[in-house]
Amino acid sequence: EYNNSSVFSLSPIQKNKMEFFIDTYLNNKKSFDKRFYDKIFYNSLGIPFYIINILHVLFQYKWLYKKNDLYELDLEAFLKIDLNKNILKELDFRFKDYSEDEQKVLLQASVIGMEFSLTDLGNLFFQSEGYKDDVMIRSVLTNACKKQFLESSSHKSYRFLHSKIREYLYSKIKKNIKS
Repeated sequence: EYNNSSVFSLSPIQKNKMEFFIDTYLNNKKSFDKRFYDKIFYNSLGIPFYIINILHVLFQYKWLYKKNDLYELDLEAFLKIDLNKNILKELDFRFKDYSEDEQKVLLQASVIGMEFSLTDLGNLFFQSEGYKDDVMIRSVLTNACKKQFLESSSHKSYRFLHSKIREYLYSKIKKNIKS
């Protein structure tokens, strides 16, 4: 029903480009109320992964729907919903795609902070797991970049794409592991 295209950019969308991005993604011929774009920007910080997930939630609950070849929006219902809960559900769903070892890598990266080096992550993984597997760690990080969990800031340095992703992962760690 909506444009099922892929988003290749990991860079956040600027606020002044939000309307264009959403309308292009939907292949929509009319614009919505400014509050719609503002709320999506505020809750996604312009990250395409979150923007698209928000749109999927809106379709799922039929707050965004197609009528006479144009998209319509139940703005009042949309303005009342808590988008953070839906984003956390989506992160939970996407995180389950990773194997147990891959999940450990991402969880340990969240302990280091928003930004981390491949070396630091490898050392932490070795300390906690008792073995080092740089190939597997690199593969997990590459996959996490493709899935818009992370971005590569240099050849051996990574950063979580959004603080909500890091917070989500960090919250998944048992309290005794954190200390």
